[in-house]
Amino acid sequence: MNIPKDIINAINRNQSFVITGHISPDGDCLGSSVALSMALSNIGKEVFIPSLGSFKGKYSFLAQYGEKFSKLTKKADIAIVLDCSTPDRVDWGIFGTQPSIPLIIIDHHKGNMMFGEINWVEVDKPAVAQMIYYLLNEMSIPINEKIASALYVAILTDTGKFSFPNTTPEIFRVAGDLVELGANPKILTEKLYYSNSESFLKTLV
Repeated sequence: MNIPKDIINAINRNQSFVITGHISPDGDCLGSSVALSMALSNIGKEVFIPSLGSFKGKYSFLAQYGEKFSKLTKKADIAIVLDCSTPDRVDWGIFGTQPSIPLIIIDHHKGNMMFGEINWVEVDKPAVAQMIYYLLNEMSIPINEKIASALYVAILTDTGKFSFPNTTPEIFRVAGDLVELGANPKILTEKLYYSNSESFLKTLV
């Protein structure tokens, strides 16, 4: 995968990051956000997720991975927007509007408006999480069990439990790597699909 050197340089050069995605976030958006946040934090970067309040429903268990990123001690250097193709759909959370800092866009949707100072769009990839996985490997940033789990959740949901047409041999290989790194398919699948509350189940009747 051709990872833009500008993204790697920006991560190495800057210290404080805002990481967010699109409004009404799905598993890929949330899983990729917390995975990248944890990875950058582990190499000494300050990270802030302004939309942590959007981790709801079946994704609420991911909020525990992001709790440490709920405070910003200074103005961030740069924002990384994940899984979002247009500026009007970015979830700026408690900011309300875009902060006055440069944007990096990492996305896999056709029609991305390339609205960042740096744009990395791979429309053939089934999930942004796959791109984050390759980015971390390229930068030799370790992937621990929590990061692997968040990335696995992202891939699992954006491939429809590996049933959508976008499910490629490559994404199975990435998922396998994440399992080797500590992601537990049984536990994560149960949390996402088989742990619904009684009130949620009543809405399906």
